Amino acid sequence: RGGHVELRTALAGRADTARVLLEIEDDGAGIPPDLGEEIFEPGVGSFRQGFGLGLALCRDVATAHGGAIAVASAPGRTVFRIELPQTGPEPA
Repeated sequence: RGGHVELRTALAGRADTARVLLEIEDDGAGIPPDLGEEIFEPGVGSFRQGFGLGLALCRDVATAHGGAIAVASAPGRTVFRIELPQTGPEPA
């Protein structure tokens, strides 16, 4: 409650290697340091009502599309960064 979530998007790279960047940042409690990259594994989560599948699915979808997902977290700031190859209309 009362938290802040920010969503940022951008394009990076050259025309032949363009990547779509998506960042989601919040000011919550952060991810416990002992979890590290384990948070992307099925069954790992900190919400009582969940099954720990959300971030595992995000990683699988990003990877299936040739991209990646990463996280940087500390108390009061967590940023998830998703990078995907740009596919779509050719530049004008």
